[in-house]
Amino acid sequence: MADAVYRHGFTLAGFSERVFAHVRKEIRAGVIRMTNPLDLGDVFDIRFYEEIIERVLQEPDVDGVVFGHTYTHDAAIPPTQGLIRATGRLSQQYGKPVVFFLVAGREHFFALRETDDFPIFADPEQAVQALAVSRRHHDRQSLRTATQPLPSGRVKPVGKAPLTPSFMSPEASFHLLRSHGLPVADFSVITSLREACDAAEQIGYPVALKIASPEILHKTEVRGVHLNLKNRPALTAAFRAMNTGRVLVQKMSAPGREVMIGGRQDREFGPVILFGLGGIFVEVIRDVAMRICPIDHEEAVRMIEDTKGFRILQGFRKQPPADLKALNTCLVKVSRILVEHPEVQNLDINPMLIFDEGQGCIVVDVKIQIDGI
Repeated sequence: MADAVYRHGFTLAGFSERVFAHVRKEIRAGVIRMTNPLDLGDVFDIRFYEEIIERVLQEPDVDGVVFGHTYTHDAAIPPTQGLIRATGRLSQQYGKPVVFFLVAGREHFFALRETDDFPIFADPEQAVQALAVSRRHHDRQSLRTATQPLPSGRVKPVGKAPLTPSFMSPEASFHLLRSHGLPVADFSVITSLREACDAAEQIGYPVALKIASPEILHKTEVRGVHLNLKNRPALTAAFRAMNTGRVLVQKMSAPGREVMIGGRQDREFGPVILFGLGGIFVEVIRDVAMRICPIDHEEAVRMIEDTKGFRILQGFRKQPPADLKALNTCLVKVSRILVEHPEVQNLDINPMLIFDEGQGCIVVDVKIQIDGI
């Protein structure tokens, strides 16, 4: 069990003499080693098990307990049920998690597990892993409580949401990301060819033209995107081919590795953030990691590493590693948006381009849906 404890990032607390003195009263063969983990192998007393669990929970250096019990025969079912229930009560009483693993035959294990709501596990590895999950959940809840809104004036509110779901305009979506410090490709929304040419000159060629309509979600499917326009004639031809009112002129970015960052307000978990490889194949590849918001930088690292695309971002087939530090920062900032703006029901940044290490990243496209309040 000690190996599992260290493997999941825990340390073994030192027990006080008060605990060991209580154990010595019940020793029969005198073979118990006074250490942690504490082997109670020659003590067969359910009442004493309850007492020792409580004594350990009272230890100031103990944050949680893993307790293992060996089920021996049918006659032990009622006392074992009582021990499981007592363990649950003690965990609630002292406000510390206790995980219980039971060594028993398959039939008896499942029979006992269904007698009470308190969870029991089949081996110490599962038990310690459950304790690690509990710790991560507690850390996230603490982070959410500690998250403070950005100082007044830095973030403009999205505004009162309509009574029915709708998508924010591209410029409003980009402005929201920028207000939270995310890097966004330079852009301008125009309504005429002359404005398009002026915007391109100001932004600098090459540029892209995109339909600036929140109702059109998949612009490439309606030929609403023209990329890498290097001069005025190319821009003019693309603009006339689009035949639409509002158009977004955007600076073309250097090539990078495409990722997506998404988020939504989940009915069960609240705001959640998603991350994976991006581009047009994201719906096919489905290589996505998800976390409950908000996340910190350590959780963002784990989130990135959970995806198969992490190998590509690390550097693959002589490619240099991507700027994971910049990506990490963006994930944390998007999680803040989802927490501070509950009216943002769905958010989809795709793609975000990640450049080589030290060169940052940039948002190329985003769709944000706001819902009724």
